[in-house]
Amino acid sequence: MQPDKPQGERLAGRRPGSSGRSGNPARPSGGKAVRIPAFNWTWCDYTLQLSVVIIGIVVTFVGSDLLSRWSRQRQVRTVMQMVVAELDANRGLLDHCCDRLILDRQGMLMFDRYGKDVDRIPADSLECYMSMLGSTQDFRPRSDALEVLKTSGDIQSVRDDGLLMQVLACYRALEEFGREVDNYNRRKQEAMDHFLANASPELLNRYSSLGFREAWRAMLADPLCVSFVGMMANYFEYDYDDYLTGDIADCRKTIASINEKYRFERQDTQK
Repeated sequence: MQPDKPQGERLAGRRPGSSGRSGNPARPSGGKAVRIPAFNWTWCDYTLQLSVVIIGIVVTFVGSDLLSRWSRQRQVRTVMQMVVAELDANRGLLDHCCDRLILDRQGMLMFDRYGKDVDRIPADSLECYMSMLGSTQDFRPRSDALEVLKTSGDIQSVRDDGLLMQVLACYRALEEFGREVDNYNRRKQEAMDHFLANASPELLNRYSSLGFREAWRAMLADPLCVSFVGMMANYFEYDYDDYLTGDIADCRKTIASINEKYRFERQDTQK
């Protein structure tokens, strides 16, 4: 048995650079060195890569903005279609209301021509205007689509200030006309209430059986009724025969402007 060699002697027998383990961590056992890749990029390479990244970001933002604009414009078109439908419905209500107002006005002018002398007026004319004081015609324009346009923020996306002002003016004029109709009906109702409150019980009991001439003679004997007939013919200052182009808004023109802007009618024709 050989005595142990001192530690110094054991270390002295090893090759320089050896740690006592098999192999070198910087060199594989096969004897080939590991090559560390080197990125020898120039400033042009860095600029190119950076440009690609920037362009990608820009394209992403631009594409997102375009999609957002397209979605917003599509939503505006939908709301404007609702506005067109609503204005068209209001135009129908307006036509019907003004037809009744025209009839009232014609009756008042007839009484004025005959000096309110019912004995001189033909019986069929008295019958035609019998409902002039006994009925009212309401006008309640709708504005739901306009409220959607305002509250949704789509009104800011309408890129035609002239068209937008035309639409707002149309709704405003319709609302104002509705208030005028309410005032007209209120005065008519006050006249009839005064007649009914001051007529004798005997007259009221047989009123439904009176002829047209007798009924008109009784109503025109009341001061408020005769005042209403004499003064309200020109209450609406615009020309009834062309009222849509007068002081109230021209609904047909507004609808046509919207259709021309968004080409709704052309799309309906293609469908």
